[in-house]
Amino acid sequence: MPTRAPPSPEETSWTLRVKLLASFWASRAATLGLGAWLTRLLMGVVAVFGACLAHPSEAITFYTEISEPQTFYRPGQQTLTGFSFDLINEMASRAGVPATVTTSVPWGRAQTMVADPVQADACLFSVTKTPERLPKFQWVGPLGMVKWTLFARADFDASVRNLEDVRPFRIGGYNRDARTEYLVRELGFKVDIAPDDKINPKKLATGRIDLWISNLDNGARTAESAGFPGVKPVLTFNEVYNYLACGPSVPKPTIAALQLALDSINADGMRARIARRYQMK
Repeated sequence: MPTRAPPSPEETSWTLRVKLLASFWASRAATLGLGAWLTRLLMGVVAVFGACLAHPSEAITFYTEISEPQTFYRPGQQTLTGFSFDLINEMASRAGVPATVTTSVPWGRAQTMVADPVQADACLFSVTKTPERLPKFQWVGPLGMVKWTLFARADFDASVRNLEDVRPFRIGGYNRDARTEYLVRELGFKVDIAPDDKINPKKLATGRIDLWISNLDNGARTAESAGFPGVKPVLTFNEVYNYLACGPSVPKPTIAALQLALDSINADGMRARIARRYQMK
């Protein structure tokens, strides 16, 4: 596990300057009646800036999965893109965290790796908080809200008003996915669990499953990118926030810097600009 040497006199000096500067701006914001929200933002921006100077962060590997428009490859390109990909890179840049993003590890295995206390340099996105996951990670977010949705082929014509209406159908999910676990563990559904979600559009198109669990923003785009256009949403049954989940041994200052960076992205309009790149609300 990486350890950090005691702060040098220069680092201690920077820390003191950051605290004084943060206090000054907080006082000015309060005096001018700018409100608690802007006060926190000013303090956050100053703290991120100071953290980058006073405590350079260890490099972090960010594990994720392919899910358009969150993280994906454009046709003919070998570099990742997407809303979540751009958001995480902007957070890391503002927090002074050297970052590598990879989709090379299956989602279930990535969760196990990042949760291992031996790993002091790994995070995972985008992750839904569940009671089982909550104590295993350090959380940064929320990154955004997603709508859990069941998709079907274009010729699916059953009347669906709620989850009980879909219980007789064959539903496809994948390993260690929060939506799949919710249906199986919380509601007692039988779900055809694939090792990887990229298998499910083909299973839906070829009739091996009747319905596929995805997110409203992702399902149709993911299926089209996989070569199976024409799927349609038939039921949205939950709305949740997703987060960046970091290993328990990632240094606390790094977690704090990433959170403050995200807060500043939300406040200065950068988040909205990233969303517009991918036609997201």
